Amino acid sequence: MYRMNNLKNFDKFSIVQDGSWDLLSALIELGKRKFAPPRTTIINAGDPPGGLFLVTDGCADVSFPSSSGEEALCRLCWPGDWFGHVSIFTHVERRATVRSRTSLSYIYVPAPTVLKFLEEDSGHWRTLASLVIRELQSEMTAHSDLLIGDSRLRCLATLVRLCGCNGQPPAVDYSRQLPVSQEELGQLTNLCRNGIGTLLRKFRQNGIISLQYRGIHVPSVRRLWFNYQEATI
Repeated sequence: MYRMNNLKNFDKFSIVQDGSWDLLSALIELGKRKFAPPRTTIINAGDPPGGLFLVTDGCADVSFPSSSGEEALCRLCWPGDWFGHVSIFTHVERRATVRSRTSLSYIYVPAPTVLKFLEEDSGHWRTLASLVIRELQSEMTAHSDLLIGDSRLRCLATLVRLCGCNGQPPAVDYSRQLPVSQEELGQLTNLCRNGIGTLLRKFRQNGIISLQYRGIHVPSVRRLWFNYQEATI
């Protein structure tokens, strides 16, 4: 059993309305806490519909099949992020593959448990729907990022999103170790290897990031967010 109090430290939940806390607390306490080592497949594209997942520690990646048939990284899931909820309501097979990028701790709530819980009170549907919509709006930023013409802005926007910061600066600043390679970031931003490498070196010179083996360290997500906002003016 996982208590809702544990989630209050997640910046993701700092904007949750007070009226949603009771629902989230009750729903999460119905779930089971699970663990996965790095590179473990949690969900496979094509799997039958199932329950929902909430990351409580570590990082998971979400990828979709590309036009070439290969998997393409779409987003990272951090503590406080949901995934798997869409299939509960659509009853269709899983569209994405989710794997643990690091050691992962998460809460799993089976679909029948979620549906039974929602049927107990019609207000639960409305509350959960508002939370799901907010999650989907966050996911849509992945598509809007690619529409940014300026490559520097596009890369900054993608880094902000990968850090789990959407729409507003974090209430409390934090650092983030992004377990992504330069090649993956280049694919996410539609930039060639030389293009993404040049931009990352400039960001490093400005102290926004530091480069590591198959990873990017962001010492201040808040600073990264404000750098992106200032660049858009």
